[in-house]
Amino acid sequence: MWFCMTTGSGCQAGAPLTGSLPGDATRRSVAAVDDCVAVDDSERTDDTARTAPGEYRITMIAEGSSAPASARGNLWLSRTSSQDRSQAHPSARAPAGDTASAPLIGWTDINVQKVGVLNYAPDTGQFFVPDPTSRDPLYPGVIVLIQNWQSNHGLRQNALLIGTFANRRPDGFDFLDGGGIALWVRRFSSGGFSGHWSRFGRRPESSGYFCAVPYLR
Repeated sequence: MWFCMTTGSGCQAGAPLTGSLPGDATRRSVAAVDDCVAVDDSERTDDTARTAPGEYRITMIAEGSSAPASARGNLWLSRTSSQDRSQAHPSARAPAGDTASAPLIGWTDINVQKVGVLNYAPDTGQFFVPDPTSRDPLYPGVIVLIQNWQSNHGLRQNALLIGTFANRRPDGFDFLDGGGIALWVRRFSSGGFSGHWSRFGRRPESSGYFCAVPYLR
């Protein structure tokens, strides 16, 4: 898999990621369309299709057992910026041009351990892995990468990374060690997206499918 970088622009500099839950009326409207159906992992989205910033209700379902485990939560995504800064690590900087290969960052409150993900203690030292709930723009809980960016090796595809070394923007996206997962977007529909999730690093993880439905305004 490839992740290459070029120039781009994005959200307000230096601001930590923020998000608040929609009201009850919005929650009810989303719940009606929150049924998650498996998508064939052989599907691919259009080369120019991109995940949109916004607030989503996300469902993850683990495969491989007679009674599949599931988890539901909320996902917030916003655009990256070359001016993003970390309050906890003020000297850190994102690589030049990473806003094109990583157009979105965010965080999620979904309990991924319910589907067998991150059932270990990530490194909390110098090479810590951001928690899924991290709102730090340079060490986000969720980062959206574009596979095959500036490459002729295949269609450009969207991947949401959780609990990986690649969530450390200042270090670039070349780390494949450790654990964590990628949510590979295989279909866009009605403002949302769905697909298959599996390990991103070398550490074994469970796998399954997911759906993300936007909160209605």
